[in-house]
Amino acid sequence: MKRDDIDRLVEDQLRDWEEVRLRTMSLRDVKVKDVTVDGVPWRAQFNPARVVSTGAKVDKASIAARPCFLCRDNRPQCQHVHQWGNYEILVNPFPIFPGHLTIASCRHEPQSVNGHVGDMLRLACDLEGYTVFYNGPQCGASAPDHLHFQAVPSEYMPLDRRYPFKRHYFIDSQERVDEALSELLYSLSAYGDEPMVN
Repeated sequence: MKRDDIDRLVEDQLRDWEEVRLRTMSLRDVKVKDVTVDGVPWRAQFNPARVVSTGAKVDKASIAARPCFLCRDNRPQCQHVHQWGNYEILVNPFPIFPGHLTIASCRHEPQSVNGHVGDMLRLACDLEGYTVFYNGPQCGASAPDHLHFQAVPSEYMPLDRRYPFKRHYFIDSQERVDEALSELLYSLSAYGDEPMVN
């Protein structure tokens, strides 16, 4: 899918959903600080508006007591959708960066990368100009009950930096990369459960 199509989705959403427009505009006030740790440059961001999302209660009782905000029937009427296979691409109403997207499964199923690595890889290939990422249900996902990925324009989250943590690179067919990455993630899982990864 072309970057222009997604940019149009974002522009239309900002025009039609005032809350998202205001939150996106408030990103201008986000505090950013560049720091160097052991010779490696890092950028830290302080965005008080994100506390609604990052501070959401995600215990079982709280999840059970609220309607799922990623399910189609519970979303605001003004939230635009771009269909992508069995997923819906949405503008994130609590953005980290301009153009922040949430890609929600059309089915209400638990947030789990297991069995969905291929979807994430295809999305990363199809979503031109965006960096796709995943927050595990115990690693910051504010909707641990609904499978979703996120994406931001690549200029905000480049992957070409050299950080001092372990990296794995996979070069092969998409099917083989899916298998290899799935095996790696499974090896990180505690007794076959969801791995603690973002």
